[in-house]
Amino acid sequence: MTRIAFTAALCLSFFAACGDDALPRVNQEIRVQTDNFLPQAASIPKGGDVRWYNFLRKASGNLRTVTSGIGPEDPDAGERFDVELEGWEGGETRGESFTFTFSDAETVHYFSRFPVGDEFRGMIVVQ
Repeated sequence: MTRIAFTAALCLSFFAACGDDALPRVNQEIRVQTDNFLPQAASIPKGGDVRWYNFLRKASGNLRTVTSGIGPEDPDAGERFDVELEGWEGGETRGESFTFTFSDAETVHYFSRFPVGDEFRGMIVVQ
């Protein structure tokens, strides 16, 4: 019993020490920046995962979205996903994140709805 408790405590301290490094691995990670996604276009395998994260410091006006569609004029915008991501603050190294699994071979367009009037776009090619 003592060995199990020690192992559990060791695992918990390991994950606590890792912070963001303990996030599950994904096929592609994308920074949501001030006025662009980095990288703007990515290619992943069918069944692959993409994680977007807000790379901006948390402040007024630094809320961004990851919204499916070609832009705000797209009638289907946000149908697959539409997530608001806050920036980071304090001792954090990144803001909020969002992960999506792409099951089918396709090209998926997405954009950020904020800042309004200066929306920016990205694309995922699933092979």
